[in-house]
Amino acid sequence: MHATKLTHTESSAAEPPPDGVRMIETRFGEMPFDPQNSLTMPQGLIGYSDFREFGLLALPDSGLGAMMLLQSLSEASLSFIVAPYNAESGMIDDKDLADAARALGIGRDDLVVLLVVTVQREADTIKIYGNLRAPVMVDNEHHIARQYVLPNPKYPVRYEF
Repeated sequence: MHATKLTHTESSAAEPPPDGVRMIETRFGEMPFDPQNSLTMPQGLIGYSDFREFGLLALPDSGLGAMMLLQSLSEASLSFIVAPYNAESGMIDDKDLADAARALGIGRDDLVVLLVVTVQREADTIKIYGNLRAPVMVDNEHHIARQYVLPNPKYPVRYEF
């Protein structure tokens, strides 16, 4: 599994974004977006099938590490926090990932797995959950992604990190 090829771009309001990068509206305000980080989702995400064009953006100083924003390019209010799946964690069996990649026609070397994340404040703590049951499978070569429900029921929708 490879890390996503996210081009990190930073821009302040006083300076224009780098070449090719444009500012887009998100629920976090205006953020720089590199079109090289575009993803087409032919079926959309579960529950959001009408939205098919997304972009991956670096989160603004969130303290959430490698997590990113999966931002709809047609609806500023629609976005999801996603985390690159660490294959070394063993949370999802390699065989199940290989079967999913094969079913989607994604070459193993081109596969990037993203987990949709939920961040919840509970009392004085923040809990972070990842959806292991329905990861977003990205074909990094063709910039096509699909949310895939793994047939193995052992994977929870809310796995606490």
